[in-house]
Amino acid sequence: MVSALVLNAQLEAGKVLIGTSTTLSGSSLLADCPNTAGFSVISSKYKTDEYESDASQITTFNLTPRVGFLVTDAVLAGAQVNIESYKEEDSDAVTTFSFGPFARYYFDLSNFKPFVQAGMNIGQVNYGDGYKMNLFNYGGGIGGAFFFSDHVSFDLLLNYTHAYMKDKDSSDNARDLMDTFGFGFGLSIFL
Repeated sequence: MVSALVLNAQLEAGKVLIGTSTTLSGSSLLADCPNTAGFSVISSKYKTDEYESDASQITTFNLTPRVGFLVTDAVLAGAQVNIESYKEEDSDAVTTFSFGPFARYYFDLSNFKPFVQAGMNIGQVNYGDGYKMNLFNYGGGIGGAFFFSDHVSFDLLLNYTHAYMKDKDSSDNARDLMDTFGFGFGLSIFL
């Protein structure tokens, strides 16, 4: 006798999502892949035909936990907090703290549920020398949730983020703008 277990994961209004994910390269400062957690150690050097620098080490870390509520069987809304750190050898760390809302819409295809999502954060970038910049970023993406039980999914995401950073004390409206495309994966739990 042969039997098969067929999962049919259900997203139901009223369930709560708790989750996090990672970008493949670990953290990329301000390139907030919503719902991320990552760590990477990078060795970097400059090289030409005539010159090669010593290798320097860069350590990055980011964590973006999020909590969401299924408003309907397909619409998830919630809040996220993002903490990031970037430290190059022999220099001060640059850290970012931001928070904001996010939303996700799921399309139901049994155990695989494609989704679209959007989010935004406000916060601050702190440089080791005391210099600070205000941060605003927003973005969106497409992805898919692969449910391997009724309450747990493995998520893949391709997203775009636009970040706007401005010196808190700038008198000439100087600002940095950054556009980033990213790929991430993660785990979500629905309670």
